[in-house]
Amino acid sequence: MLQADPSQPDALHLRGVIAHQVGKNDIAVNLIMRALDIKPDYAKAHNNLGIALQELGKLEDAAASYRKALAIEPDHAEAHGNLGIVLQELARIIHGASRI
Repeated sequence: MLQADPSQPDALHLRGVIAHQVGKNDIAVNLIMRALDIKPDYAKAHNNLGIALQELGKLEDAAASYRKALAIEPDHAEAHGNLGIVLQELARIIHGASRI
């Protein structure tokens, strides 16, 4: 499935998840974004895009991805948890910057 038809959103998403699991988050982001170009209402892919973006330190982009996942699937528990974590990280950064 992964090599037979790389234009399939599920295959691209899965390849992105695998790339993330081996620490290649730039590649993961690219692959998952390609999956979302084909299937923009793919909540699981938005969540996993957020995870890869968060690993890259792109916290605002990660939060946006989690919010997109939740807009599509409001009961997506993992996206709720991930959004909470990234918002805490952003708050710490903002709070730390305000002390300087």
